[in-house]
Amino acid sequence: MLARVLAVTSVGLSWAVAWSLLSRQLKKPFSCTPAILRTLDAAASDPVIGRDDEIDRIICILCRCIKNCAALVGPAGVGKTAIVEGLARRIAAGTVPEALAGARVAELDVGAMVAGTHWRGMFEQRLKDAIKKAEDSAGKLILFVDEMHMIVGAGDHRGSTGDAANILKPALARGRICCIGATTTEEYRKYIQKDAALERCFQRVDIDEPTLQATVVILQGLKQRYQDYHGLKIRDRVAAAHLAGRYITGRQFPDKAIDLMDEACTSLKLHQPKQIRDKKTSTVNAVEELTVGPCHIAQVVSRWTKIPITTLGREEEKFSHLVDRLHERVVGQHEAINLVAQEVLRSRVGFDQSSQPIGSFLFLGPTGVGKTELAKALAEKLFDNEKALVRFSMSEYADSGSVSCLIGGPRRFSFYTLWTCISF
Repeated sequence: MLARVLAVTSVGLSWAVAWSLLSRQLKKPFSCTPAILRTLDAAASDPVIGRDDEIDRIICILCRCIKNCAALVGPAGVGKTAIVEGLARRIAAGTVPEALAGARVAELDVGAMVAGTHWRGMFEQRLKDAIKKAEDSAGKLILFVDEMHMIVGAGDHRGSTGDAANILKPALARGRICCIGATTTEEYRKYIQKDAALERCFQRVDIDEPTLQATVVILQGLKQRYQDYHGLKIRDRVAAAHLAGRYITGRQFPDKAIDLMDEACTSLKLHQPKQIRDKKTSTVNAVEELTVGPCHIAQVVSRWTKIPITTLGREEEKFSHLVDRLHERVVGQHEAINLVAQEVLRSRVGFDQSSQPIGSFLFLGPTGVGKTELAKALAEKLFDNEKALVRFSMSEYADSGSVSCLIGGPRRFSFYTLWTCISF
């Protein structure tokens, strides 16, 4: 009997001790941990080239009395985060107005703020601590929210007082804090524009893709850093920009050109490890041998796009003999072939804008004169593949009901979705 009493007493003491420790832990304030706010290191970032107008625009917005928050909107890879780092470099150099002198740019990590929020109110307290720090700094702490669309819905769960966007709105609208957000055009349209109250708190700054010439200047400014990192010489940065713009179409400048130059350096080091070791031990002067040229960049492009490297090297030859090659496939249409070839050559030389198509042609004539054959021949000579042509036979779209075959049918509800929508 005494043993049972002692066992029950020990269990009760264990529960009492555990509850006491848990109560002490719950009474501790939820502070904003250093992992949530990370100050951008201006010295460790790359130099920002050709974005002075965008940085000036951001500085003007941050110095406003109210609604002093900027939203950088643009495609992925155009340099939105780099522009914010350029702002931090300007602040560190002291070339900003007095209102921003001595300020620091701190990135607000939304993912770290949500992580570990087991109890109700933890997320809200963390975010409010970050807002209070920015308010107490009197404009000397600039919050940077990369992928700002993540604040919409962040921390919103059952029993919460609202997501991060709703908590930030009062401070943003009244100008109590300075904030910079960055997101893509699609995410801005999908999340930010739907919330009119949140959208009005930010001044939109569109970040466009730099041109080919501007990308060459950017690569020139970054060349020394990559040469020091890889221990190589980069001879031709123009080839990286030109080949990236010509063959890598799914990405944006300058991101794709920088990645192309970087991987060309690593590819050369991978295939010539002996020269790298000799250069490090200073036994052989291999500086001239370890030079990244157009051929190395073309190899990386060929690896990315699956285009044979021989095709990349004979671009000029292909276009110089375009008329003769088209005449081999289509006979008796000299005037039409010459006009098509002239338009294609003009586009390739660069007289047209890069965002425009190579050409828009309307072939007219009776059946059997070579209209379709000329289109197939042009696709084969330009892209080395006749299957690059997408053919639409408009005889299949004669009636109004067949338009869905071209643009897709309307949204359909499955039986399960329709059944769940019906309330009894």
